[in-house]
Amino acid sequence: MKKFLLALILLSTQIASAHTGKLNILVSINPIYSLVKNVVQDSDISDLLVNPNISPHHYQLKPSDIRKIQQADLIFIVDKNFETFLANYISKNNLKAKIIELSHSSGIKTLPARNIKVLHTHSSHDHDHHDCHHHHHDHDHDDHNHEHHHRSIDLHLWTSVGNAEAMVKQIEKNVTELNPEHAHIYKKNTKNTLKKLRKLDKEIKIILDRKVQNSPFIVFHDAYQYFEKRYNLKNAGSVAGSNFIYGPKTLQNLRKSIEQNNVQCIFAEPQFSNEVINKVAKSTNTNAGYLDIEGGSFGKNINPQDLYFFMMKQNALNIRDCVKK
Repeated sequence: MKKFLLALILLSTQIASAHTGKLNILVSINPIYSLVKNVVQDSDISDLLVNPNISPHHYQLKPSDIRKIQQADLIFIVDKNFETFLANYISKNNLKAKIIELSHSSGIKTLPARNIKVLHTHSSHDHDHHDCHHHHHDHDHDDHNHEHHHRSIDLHLWTSVGNAEAMVKQIEKNVTELNPEHAHIYKKNTKNTLKKLRKLDKEIKIILDRKVQNSPFIVFHDAYQYFEKRYNLKNAGSVAGSNFIYGPKTLQNLRKSIEQNNVQCIFAEPQFSNEVINKVAKSTNTNAGYLDIEGGSFGKNINPQDLYFFMMKQNALNIRDCVKK
């Protein structure tokens, strides 16, 4: 009996102290990884699941990814309807990790997915445009900001600095719950991160001045609604829907929209070749720019903690420079 009680005490001690060291944290995509790194820094072991140079749209898990998932204590994702490749695996496997959907963070403000004007033509038949990151978000939430949870929601949430602040607070809450011994470190890091985010917001507002706000542009992929709303930008349309086909009809639609809206610039993204965007820009006599909300294709080796801030500011600078050419 004594041996049994001793074993029970030892087991309880092991469970209680399981997270007194470093947490093993896994994060789905690069911009969210950057926010997590700002909160935990080197206090915990954190890793990125999806390589920043690879689109999460149609990502498939590799054996090395499975190992990371199985070893994690905590996994941060945007939403199960966003990282569907991961949600499918999670639904079929029992994991020790706690899964945190940051779309549920208190203070998050969501926008319904919009049917922005799509300017390309499908080869077979026309479709209503629903970007692959705009999903039906059917979870129930207590937070009143989730008023759209029964509608199709735009899940590019992190492109709003305000939402990034809410995510950072949620990240602090979750890591503190699992590793309370580091609570003072998380609290200090979170305070500094929130200051950095507010400074970033002010800088972007200065960059995107009235002239930029009054200059319509076209994007290849409708992923910037939160950014546009926050800084009063004018999006005149999206080139690519679920299938992008560059042909005479697409070019005709582009020319028509450019003329009607006095478009100054067309923005490319990592998943589209520069050759295509340059052809479109040249054919329509508009400027070509570059945007990246995943933060993996700016051609620089950026520290993970700096990535979110660099990415957001660089996108603002790219918009300004393109429309003011």
